[in-house]
Amino acid sequence: MFMPLLIASEELAVQYFFDDRYNYYSDSERISTRVNRRIFYKHSDVFKEALLDYEQNYKNISFFECNEASSSDFIVKLEPNFFYNPLMQTMYADLKYYLFKDPSVQIDRGLLSIKKQMYLQARHDIQLKNIYLEFLDQLSNMIPKRGPEQQINGSFCSLL
Repeated sequence: MFMPLLIASEELAVQYFFDDRYNYYSDSERISTRVNRRIFYKHSDVFKEALLDYEQNYKNISFFECNEASSSDFIVKLEPNFFYNPLMQTMYADLKYYLFKDPSVQIDRGLLSIKKQMYLQARHDIQLKNIYLEFLDQLSNMIPKRGPEQQINGSFCSLL
C-alpha cells in the first residue's frame, strides 16, 4: 500500500503548448500530375493521440495541454516543422522545444530531428503518430527527473 503512493508522488507533470503559428500542417499527396489531394491536420491533435499510447507505457511523466487553471512541474513549448518529400518518400521532422520550470527560468531548449522513410499516402495519421511517439521518447530524456519545489501555473502559456 505504501509503495504505490510513493511511486505516484514521483510522477512529473508537464504541460505542453503548441504555438498556433506551428500547429497547422498540410501536405500534398501528389498522386500524379493531374491529381493533387491535400492532407490537413493539427500537430496538437496528433500529439494528443500519441500521448494516449505513450502514457500506457511510461508512467513517470504525465503530459497534458496547457491550461490556466492547472499547475505542473514544467511547461514545454513545442514548435514542429515537418517536410515530406514524396519522390524520396522521406519525412523530415524537426521539433523545437523550450522547457520552463518558472516563467522567468528557461532550463533547456533544443531541436529534435527525425528523418524517416514513409509513404504518407497510406494511413498518414498512424505514421505521424509514430513520429510523435519517437519525439516523446526523446523529449522525456530531456526533462529533469526531479521536479522543482515550486510548480508553474498554466497561465504562463498565454505569454508564450
